[in-house]
Amino acid sequence: MEVAEGASKHMFVKIYAGMWTVFFGTLLVLFLFGSLTPLVAVVGGFISFGLVFMGMMCVLPTRVGSHAEEEAVRSPKLGPSLAERAREKVKVLTEPDSIDGHAPHFR
Repeated sequence: MEVAEGASKHMFVKIYAGMWTVFFGTLLVLFLFGSLTPLVAVVGGFISFGLVFMGMMCVLPTRVGSHAEEEAVRSPKLGPSLAERAREKVKVLTEPDSIDGHAPHFR
């Protein structure tokens, strides 16, 4: 089964929204039946705390992060790259004529 390119990005968002819907629906049902005690409310707070951090880990990066589909605009090449300049310097240093073989003269 193939998934469309854009569909996989929004899957976490749909699952996350569904989890919040189930959470609030459960709290509403507990409230309407009178079963929402302070202890249950504290447990619900812990669950909502976990849901917030799940959103930070799963949903937030897909919604605000950089999108790989956008092509980066490259600046025109103005000269040799850093690697090319480094290769030239190493080449000059390794040539036998580039090193002075004479002994130093101290007076």
